Amino acid sequence: MKRRHRLLGALLLSIVVASPALPTLGQRSGPSARDRERANAREAAAASPPQASQPPPATSSLPAQDQGILNEMHRAHVGEVVFTRQDFTVHAIQPSSLADTFDLGAGMFFRVYMDRSAVNAMMGRPGVSNDRLQVAAGIQYRARFEVDGRAIETTFLPFGEWSERNMYTTWRGQFINPTPAAGVVPGSEVLRELVARGWSAGLFRPGSTHRITMSVIPMVNPPDGAAGDPVVGPVVARGTFTLRTPAGVIQRDNPALCVPAGSSEPAIERAVLEQAGRAWLARDAQPFGARMAQAPWSVERHPVTGVPIERTTDVLVLARAPDYCYAAPYSWTEPFAGSGFSTSSGELSFRPFIRTYFPCGCVE
Repeated sequence: MKRRHRLLGALLLSIVVASPALPTLGQRSGPSARDRERANAREAAAASPPQASQPPPATSSLPAQDQGILNEMHRAHVGEVVFTRQDFTVHAIQPSSLADTFDLGAGMFFRVYMDRSAVNAMMGRPGVSNDRLQVAAGIQYRARFEVDGRAIETTFLPFGEWSERNMYTTWRGQFINPTPAAGVVPGSEVLRELVARGWSAGLFRPGSTHRITMSVIPMVNPPDGAAGDPVVGPVVARGTFTLRTPAGVIQRDNPALCVPAGSSEPAIERAVLEQAGRAWLARDAQPFGARMAQAPWSVERHPVTGVPIERTTDVLVLARAPDYCYAAPYSWTEPFAGSGFSTSSGELSFRPFIRTYFPCGCVE
């Protein structure tokens, strides 16, 4: 039976916020001393966003001209974030589409209207490369929420092709989509982080109503492997909405705000938590629970005999920090032991991940 060296429970990435959909399996590899040093350095700055990938050497520059003002809605709301109850394409959204008040847990969408693309907003700023392709590769957004006078900083996951970041002056997002569309639509990750951090600060309790201002801020991450912090730009769009928290919305089985579990496997969950705790590197939070993810088992078989070799599935390690909770995805593998798969010999392996933030009230 072939054996694989697996990294036990290491939180190597400090990528903030997650969407409800967890990422796909990554490649399993063994840790080195350098890996652990890098992990500790990254976790010491847990609030920093992930670095962008190193772009290839540019053979030609991206065009300096972006798409400009697209239509009358764009012209009327440039520099604003507008909110809707349904998802609209850029030319379908109308003044009558806009909404101001929402219930947490219900469908909520938004559109960002900028006067220029994120790349053009960042080009020429101190500390930003003059290589347009490199700037486009490093573009990412932050969302600053002001709730009852309290500022809560969150970060979007990177999205869009480099050419889109260079060209687009407007883009759509979703906080909660009852019928999620295919593809990556930004937004749910920043709502999760907002509610997770806000809950720990006493906000978003059942029956509460909050007036919230959202500011969208571009930044440029250094190339992969390069030292330094991201260069943060100016606010490019801002909008305000009212959010009501209905009773019962913060509950374990709400997939939009919490982290529903798969089947209950107490023996596996205990083993996962024990192994994660032994090799935990994150400094901002500590593991307190484990769950089976909503994923099937994948069985590897001998190519000739068809006899099972091992089976693998996804699991979640739950971690708690003073200001939030989050779930981190891992892989759990059990070898075949002749008459069945052996949980006692199972191994937890690191999976590159995004943090799926959730309010700690989901598990209280």
